[in-house]
Amino acid sequence: RAFQEAGGWIMLNGLDPQGIEEFNRLVGVQHMIRPFRLERVTLENPGFPLAATVGNRDVALFSPTRLQHSKIWISENTYGYVVDGPDAAPFTRPPGAAEDIFAYAPTRDDHDPYNFVNGMLGSDHWRYIQQIWIPEGGAEPRVFRFRRPDTIQKVRIWNNTNYGTIEDIDVILDGDEQNAVRMTLPDGPGVTEVTFAPPKRVEESITLQIRSWRQRRPDRPEVRLVGIDNVQFLRPGPP
Repeated sequence: RAFQEAGGWIMLNGLDPQGIEEFNRLVGVQHMIRPFRLERVTLENPGFPLAATVGNRDVALFSPTRLQHSKIWISENTYGYVVDGPDAAPFTRPPGAAEDIFAYAPTRDDHDPYNFVNGMLGSDHWRYIQQIWIPEGGAEPRVFRFRRPDTIQKVRIWNNTNYGTIEDIDVILDGDEQNAVRMTLPDGPGVTEVTFAPPKRVEESITLQIRSWRQRRPDRPEVRLVGIDNVQFLRPGPP
C-alpha cells in the first residue's frame, strides 16, 4: 500500500483461474474470471493516464481468417482470460451456453450463445449477433444464469433489423413474472435501456421474454425471425 500511495504501479501478466484467489486478495475485490472469447475489445477508460496516446485500434486484433467478402474475423486470442467489471452479462451463462463457463468454442454463426454478450453489432456482421426464431405459439424465454448473486442497476438491449424486430420484451428477475419490467424496443437498430431505482438484487437469473414483434418482410411472412445484437447487465459500479 505504501508503494502504491507513493505513486508506484504493479502490472500483473498471465492471470488465470488458478491465480484468481490470490489476485482478489491483492486488489481487495472478489472478481470473477472467464475465458476471453470472440468479442469486441475496447478501452474501458480512455481518459486513464496510463492509456495516454492509446486508442481502441491499439488493443483490438483481427484473426487471419476471412469472414465474408472483405471482412476478417476478429481474434479470439487477444487475451487469455478476463476479470469482471461493471457489465455482469458476459459473466453469466447465456441461453444455450454450456454449464462449464470455461468450456468455450465459438460456433462462428448467428446462434453462438455468447453472441448475446460479445459487444458486437449487426453492423459488424450478422454472424456476430443472435437471431431468434419466433414460433407460432410465441418466443421461448431467454434465460441468463448468474454464477453468483449480483446487483443490477441497468439492463441494455440492442435491437436487430435483419428481419423482423422485437417490439415488447419483458425483463424478469429470478423468474418473478409478476414483477417483470416491460421494455419497448424501437423499430430500428440501437440500444434501449431500463434503470432499476434502487438497483435490484439478482440471485440466480435474468430472463428476457419477447412478448411482441414486428414483421418487416411482408413478402416473406413465413420468416418469423428477430434478433438481438447485444445485451448488458450493468452494476451500480465496479465489483
